[in-house]
Amino acid sequence: MTLVDEHIAKAEKNERLCDTLLGTEFRDWALTGLFYAALHYIDAYFAMKSNDTPQSHRERNGRVRRDTTLDEIRSHYLDLYVLSVQARYELDTISENEVRGAMVEHFIPIRTHIRTLLGIP
Repeated sequence: MTLVDEHIAKAEKNERLCDTLLGTEFRDWALTGLFYAALHYIDAYFAMKSNDTPQSHRERNGRVRRDTTLDEIRSHYLDLYVLSVQARYELDTISENEVRGAMVEHFIPIRTHIRTLLGIP
């Protein structure tokens, strides 16, 4: 299994985690799982491009900001990152609708764009 394949498998696993937790009291972790699914899609792209993946959020966010191939999804990824940080560290309750909104507005465009770049249907 290649590094790209490993990141795709991890992205799909995290997306399933989100789906599993969505209807529970753990919606904060559903949103976090959604972000990590996006992160692994991004890392799959970087692995395909250079067989190298970022080692920190700071490095990854910087690479996302600089890579023009990611222009279309840059704001989606960075917004999902912020939502994930808020979900993990702030005390606000996250609704199921908020998680679903993040999925439709941010995650699906990321997943679609990266899978297209990687030639995955």
